[in-house]
Amino acid sequence: MLTRMKKIKFKIPHHLLSLMILMLFFFSIIHVSPGRAANPIGVDQDKFWDLIINTDPQLILLIDNRPLSYYEDAHIPGAINVPIQTGSADYLKPYLPDYSGVKILIYCNCPYGQNAEYQGKQFIELGYDPSNIYYLAESFTQWKYAVISGPDQGELPRKGDTYQTLPPEIRNSGSNAGLMETIMVSIGAIAIGAGALLLISSMIPKGKHSKIKLQGKR
Repeated sequence: MLTRMKKIKFKIPHHLLSLMILMLFFFSIIHVSPGRAANPIGVDQDKFWDLIINTDPQLILLIDNRPLSYYEDAHIPGAINVPIQTGSADYLKPYLPDYSGVKILIYCNCPYGQNAEYQGKQFIELGYDPSNIYYLAESFTQWKYAVISGPDQGELPRKGDTYQTLPPEIRNSGSNAGLMETIMVSIGAIAIGAGALLLISSMIPKGKHSKIKLQGKR
């Protein structure tokens, strides 16, 4: 016996449909192909220091991604200052190494190196090999090895070199500085998400509800 098909209408609230589209949008951004590392490598300061002093200086790009004023107060010798920016990773293109074997080492003031990790992911966005990107998974304010103040001469520290260590006033002020950095990056990410939501909402036809018709058996 044949059955007749009946159209069933589901009404989806406008804001719920917008949210569903936004979730799909963000999932498409963070999806990473199987077999490829998604993140830079987080290390403690002992490992970070070991990478600096035991790697050929020509094969290291050491980045301090804190604000310039923090960099001038104290930074690891040989580091360049590239303050973090949210959104597009294009600002990092001038710093991409020509040779893929160069290790990129990044540090910041965040308690667990969140900003350094974020910038590492931006390098990955630009196509750099994640296995050659390391970040200090601690706050630089707890750094116990060599630092210098003021302008940098561009020379990485070597075994046997003598340098000053982090001044107490910087070490003691670390938690607040790291917190502010984390807040600024979070605000930037929220602003991008809000902008995307507004854009998607403007693309949906005006009306109280969006209707989706499905076929079902009577």
